[in-house]
Amino acid sequence: MGLSVALPASEVRQYRQALRDVNTLAQGALLSQWRQFDLADAAAVTAGLLDTLPGLVDGYFVVSSTVAADWYDVVRAQAGARRRFAAIPAEPPDRSRAEVLARWAVGPLFSADPKPDIALSKLAGGLQRVVATGARETVRVSSVADPAARGWQRVTSGGSCDFCTMLAGRGAVYSEASVAFESHDACHCDAVPAF
Repeated sequence: MGLSVALPASEVRQYRQALRDVNTLAQGALLSQWRQFDLADAAAVTAGLLDTLPGLVDGYFVVSSTVAADWYDVVRAQAGARRRFAAIPAEPPDRSRAEVLARWAVGPLFSADPKPDIALSKLAGGLQRVVATGARETVRVSSVADPAARGWQRVTSGGSCDFCTMLAGRGAVYSEASVAFESHDACHCDAVPAF
């Protein structure tokens, strides 16, 4: 593989901020939809989410994977990679992923004492996870397929859980197609390539 090239910290920070911005937009769109629902009617909320959430998930997943693919190509060129390669944008999840998220998140609305704040929190965390997966999978798949890359590594943000910190501590060891990017709802870890 030759000499290892570290990505400039400023590049990684800008990329991660762009992903946070995508998530902020997705969360704003979710909140806008949520405010249109009659939260006293759990069945209607569920039907509304089943109708609208798949489009929201797909749209922001594609934005996230596009941001990651564009960034990957830029940092690859900056690392001096010689062979031609273009990042591989992740494919959006099946519609069923958004439907499962919607059905799981509305559970607190069906209790004797409905908890709309908890339902919204579950939706927001799940949406963040799915949207972030677009970028994570783009980098993961591209880093494994790219002959100039050594693989990918996990980067955390302040206050990461013990699980994420342990995985990030392994460094750029992920180079197999079979290694998935494990995450949890509201996880703000990202995948970055190692050249």
